[in-house]
Amino acid sequence: MSKEILVIGAGLVGQLIVKELAKEFKLCVVDINEEHLDRVRSFGVETCKGDILDPVFAAQCLENKSLVVNAVPGEIGFKVLKLLVEEGKRVVDIAFFEEDPFSLSSLAEERGALVIFDCGIAPGFSNIVIGEFLRRGKELESVEIYVGGLPQERKLPWEYTTVFSIKDVLAEYIRPARFRVKGEEVVENALSGLETIEVQGLGTLEAFLTDGLRSLLKTTTIPNIIEKTIRYPGHRDKLLLLRDSGFFSEEKKIVGKAEVSALDLTATVLKEAWGQAERDLLVMKIVLREFSGKENIVVVKDFYDEKEKDSSMSRCTGYTACSIVKWLEKNSQYVARGIVSPEELAREHPICQHTVQYLREKGIEIRGI
Repeated sequence: MSKEILVIGAGLVGQLIVKELAKEFKLCVVDINEEHLDRVRSFGVETCKGDILDPVFAAQCLENKSLVVNAVPGEIGFKVLKLLVEEGKRVVDIAFFEEDPFSLSSLAEERGALVIFDCGIAPGFSNIVIGEFLRRGKELESVEIYVGGLPQERKLPWEYTTVFSIKDVLAEYIRPARFRVKGEEVVENALSGLETIEVQGLGTLEAFLTDGLRSLLKTTTIPNIIEKTIRYPGHRDKLLLLRDSGFFSEEKKIVGKAEVSALDLTATVLKEAWGQAERDLLVMKIVLREFSGKENIVVVKDFYDEKEKDSSMSRCTGYTACSIVKWLEKNSQYVARGIVSPEELAREHPICQHTVQYLREKGIEIRGI
């Protein structure tokens, strides 16, 4: 309990991370929302309310911290990460922001910072799996990633709930989707590339393109690689109607006496319509084909934890991040500096076995690796 870790952001995923890490480490938790901090105080952690982007407040919070977990919403995630890099900190990041984390590489090396970014389930664990296959010397011809969180009980009209920042979810449907075909990068609109997939126990689901590959397009040379988000059939068409009708526009318009964007209004309405995830499930399927013709299939499944009242998405995202935190704290000889993706870490170190074992101990089903 001698090392102190700072967790920035105590939303639903951040809360689970705090609960888990507090069992082993001394923690300080920062959030601007008092309700979030109230939820984590029962775990015996120090809490500080304030804006981490305030330089004076940040300096106080970061003093004597051995590692920082960045669990803020994506819209401020990069700004927070840059601040942490400037302070030369070791960081495990799950903010899933739009900006390129590698743009901070020179600064990180100059300041002696280490950042492992995208440490969630996908991106995150999916990257670790790919890195592990590459570490084993597998020559991959193609990789297909299918992943999604779904409510166990389907309720119309949306048949969907979320644990993340609502704007982070909507960003998946707005950002152009990047993938690779025959060695060439391709960019298409999110929500395109619709297909159906069969999942044992769930039946027929739909999958569509989203921009989840991120660093994999820079750090690997796999000729064909793609990621698609899984939802119940019909969900994509509803989102497409909203997007194509302008409901995701960030342009400010005067409504009555207020100036508001369609995206802000849509996010507010959908946050209430979707609600927070209760009794959800997560499913991920990774198909890795080798040039030899061998096909490897890795499947991850998890369900809402009735005892702990934790959503499956929080569990899979949060526990992956925790496994990386614990690996870093255990392997103090790992003194790399710079910006490191999960697949790069897994390609050089046997962190995949550590993470798989850890997730299985938490009751998450993992097959194929």
